[in-house]
Amino acid sequence: MLRFFALIVLLLCSGLVSAQQHDTTSYYKVELYFGLSQNGHRISEKKWQRFVDGYITPRFPDGMTIIDANGQWRNKQQKITKERSKVVVLICKRGAVTDSSLSVIKSNYCKLFEQESVTEVDTQVERVAF
Repeated sequence: MLRFFALIVLLLCSGLVSAQQHDTTSYYKVELYFGLSQNGHRISEKKWQRFVDGYITPRFPDGMTIIDANGQWRNKQQKITKERSKVVVLICKRGAVTDSSLSVIKSNYCKLFEQESVTEVDTQVERVAF
């Protein structure tokens, strides 16, 4: 009886272990850095959220993390600019659709909020488990 119980536990455990398979697709962590100043004024939280809802969420509906940050950079006039910013972190598969979506997001933000650029940092992720 004890052996039977041990065999059942062993079978259950091995079934659980084999059920937890990891996705072997190549994923990337994409970080987008958005400055929150426009002509010396802060971009409001309401305008920022409208941008997220209209441009980022439709292209990456599976989710994202948005982090409040403070940053600085040297602009085209060689002046150091300090500003509040947002960092959007995405975990996604890379390909033509993703690249196009990122390009649309960045170019629209620059146009709408008169920005010189949106910084993008891509890092290949070794392992992702959802």
